[in-house]
Parts: sequence; C-alpha cells; structure tokens
Amino acid sequence: MVLDILDDRVNEWAEPYDNVTYIHTDVSDKASVIAAKDQVIEKFGKVDVLVCGSAYQGPGSLPLESLSEESWRACIDVNLTGTFFCCQVFGGEMLDKGGNIVNIASLGGVNPIFISGSYSPSKAGIIMLSKQLAGEWGGRKVRVNVVAPGHTYTDINRARIDKPGAREKRNAMTPLGRVGTPTDQANAIYFLASDEADYITGSVLLVDGGMTINTLAPLMTAF
Repeated sequence: MVLDILDDRVNEWAEPYDNVTYIHTDVSDKASVIAAKDQVIEKFGKVDVLVCGSAYQGPGSLPLESLSEESWRACIDVNLTGTFFCCQVFGGEMLDKGGNIVNIASLGGVNPIFISGSYSPSKAGIIMLSKQLAGEWGGRKVRVNVVAPGHTYTDINRARIDKPGAREKRNAMTPLGRVGTPTDQANAIYFLASDEADYITGSVLLVDGGMTINTLAPLMTAF
C-alpha cells in the first residue's frame, strides 16, 4: 500500500506492478491517515510494517530570522506531525500484535543543515519521536527505528546534484566516493523491517557513505 498526494507520479511508478494499491493520503491531516488505515485493514486485516517517508523541504536558503510562520509550519506539519499521525494511527494497529516501523529522517536531523528553515528541526524531531515510541512500545511487540539518509539522488535533490561540478564535490565529501541512490536507502529500510533486525529498536542507521565521519576533516588542514 502506498500513501501519498502525488497521484499521477505514484500511479505512473506503480503501473508495472500488480500488487500495489495507492491511496491518496495527506499525512498532515489525521482524518486522511485514519481513512487510509481503514482501507489497509479492510484489504489485509492487519499492519505488519509501516515506513514513514514523506518529506517536505520548504523554501531553501532562508535564514531562520526570515522564515515565515507558514513555511515553518508547512515543513513541521508534513515531516514531523505527519510521521506522528502515521505512527499513532498505524502503530496502534500493531500494539500487542507485533509489527515494526521505520521512519525516514536525514543527516540534517543529526547535524544541522544551515539555512534549511524548519527542515533540520523537523528531522531531528522524527529521531526523538522514534526513540520515544521505541521505548514505549517495545514491551508491546513493536519495533521503531530510523534511517537517516545522506546525499541521495532523488527527485528532491536531483536539481542540486545535477548542477555543474556539484556531484564531484559531493563525492569528495563522502568516504565511499559517491552520492547515494534510492536503492541504498531501500536496502537499509528493508533490513530494519525484516526479521533479521528483530533485536534492533530505537536505533538511527546513517546511510550516508560515511559522510558523517568526515565532520572534523577540515581541521586537518586548518593548522
């Protein structure tokens, strides 16, 4: 089951598959999430895995002192509140029955991305929300983990990465020497959602090609 608001794009993606059902869902609207959950339960009778991957970046290159309330709320509503609504509504179906949740944050939720408006705060909130849920729901047979992607070639980032010289610079920032792919992230999500990760909960898996460990690299040339 795929929940989104991008009807045409999701239907185009799903066309080759005969086992995908799409439900138009606004994750920032709890009533919309509940309606989607009802359809999922009607079709399958239960929920085993929830992946919360909705993301909104908002206007870029705006310092916080210039960020409008509308822009702040738009990002928080989709990224953080939307994740909360989905976890609450779908996770409620898992309690005491078993299941697991994988929430998608970002390296921007671990380290701040300056001039990113409310994006980094929203992703940091997802990490703490996930840890809190993992603690509260661990004894009720529900695991909750986080994947925090680094540079990944997705629709949101494509324009930035395709700028002349941008990919080369990003590659140089990453010990593994390349920008990530959606498959890199999907493999991590699949692992955390699988039985092989049965003793993992409340964890944040950085899928960043090692970029995070380069944080102090500039110090080596600063003296």
